[in-house]
Formats: sequence, structure tokens, C-alpha cells
Amino acid sequence: YLALLRLPSAAPLTLWAALARLQYGVLPLATLLLLADVRGSYAEAGAVTAAVWLTAGLLGPLRARAADRFGHGRVLVVAAVAYALGIGLLLLLATAPLPLLVAAALLAGCLPPPVGPVMRAAWRDITRDEPPSLRAAFSLDSVAEEVLYVVGPLIAAIAVARLAPGPVLIASSLLLLLACLGMAVVLRTLRDAVGD
Repeated sequence: YLALLRLPSAAPLTLWAALARLQYGVLPLATLLLLADVRGSYAEAGAVTAAVWLTAGLLGPLRARAADRFGHGRVLVVAAVAYALGIGLLLLLATAPLPLLVAAALLAGCLPPPVGPVMRAAWRDITRDEPPSLRAAFSLDSVAEEVLYVVGPLIAAIAVARLAPGPVLIASSLLLLLACLGMAVVLRTLRDAVGD
């Protein structure tokens, strides 16, 4: 893994992707806790949170295809901005009637940036498609993703205990946007290097 991370663009891209993926562990719990606090109902908060991640999961392949078609960096940044706006909409509508809030949640779930698919595509360029290196890269990528999905809710719980859910949700959305911007910059450098 250390040799892999010494390849050009590998370490910075992995770090930015880790920051982005960490937010996918933070956002669901922060959303749930915020809505449960505002609405006084874990059932309603769970329904809204589930709606976000239902469409996020179902439309994941379409967002990955869009990244392949329109450019990985471009789609990451546009989706991160749109997703931050979607999370902001959820905050604004937190006290709205449940059907309206669920509709907003379904919309927000259409927007998360396709960090995982973009990262896996980038590994092909970083490793120059060499099978041993590519297998190690996919292994590293899988381990990192799973660890971050486990650590994310822990960080969310600690942050919400110290702050309120709203600031955690906003900060997490902004960190996801920052991470996607960072990924886009490294991807441009990688694309230029591969093109040489």
C-alpha cells in the first residue's frame, strides 16, 4: 500500500477521497439527529433520512455514468454543490409537512457526488492498468471506504454531542464540497500526466 501511495497523484487523491467518504458516514446520522430533534419523532426523521439514501443508492450508477460522460472532476464539483444545496433545503424544510420534507429528501438523494466510482476509475490511470498494482489499489480503496463508513457515524455522534446537529450537517456538507474540489484539482493533474 505504501508503494502504491507513492505513485504520482495517489496520496493526495486518496486523502481527498477519504475526506469525502467520511462525510457519507457523518451525514446520515447528523440528518437523523437533526430531524428527530426538530420534529420530535424518530419515525419521521428515519423516514426522511431513508428517503435521502434510497435515491442516493438507486441513482448511484447514473451519477457514475454522468461522471464518465461529462468528466469526473466536473461532475464531482457540480454534484457536491447541488448536494450541499439539497442538504440546505432539508434544513430549511425541517418543520414542513412530512410529505414535502420527504420529497425534498428524495431530491437531495439524487445529488451526492460519485466519489467511489470516480476514485476507482482514477486508480486505473494511477496504476497504468497494471494488474498487480490495480488489484492492490482496489483493495486499498475498499478497506478505506469501509473504515470511513464505520468511523463517520462515530465522529458524527461526538460532534453532535459537542455541538448541535445543524452545524454538524452544514460543516459536513461543506467538507464534502471541499473534498470534491480537491479531488477535481488532483484529477486534472492526473489527466494531464496520463495524456503526456
